[in-house]
Amino acid sequence: MERPKDWIELVNGSETDTELGDLRLSRRVIGRYGNENWVIRIAKQLGFEWTMNSRGRPKGT
Repeated sequence: MERPKDWIELVNGSETDTELGDLRLSRRVIGRYGNENWVIRIAKQLGFEWTMNSRGRPKGT
């Protein structure tokens, strides 16, 4: 996938209040932001599969 022509402006641009609220909620509640399939694919690609596990001791132990 190619980056959009205005990539730098998009990356350096400000989030809307709604986007910022969504990002904060996602970080606080589930720790991830984005489409679930995309998040899983990127975690695998970057070697962060372990971040997909629940926190704490496994249930039943």
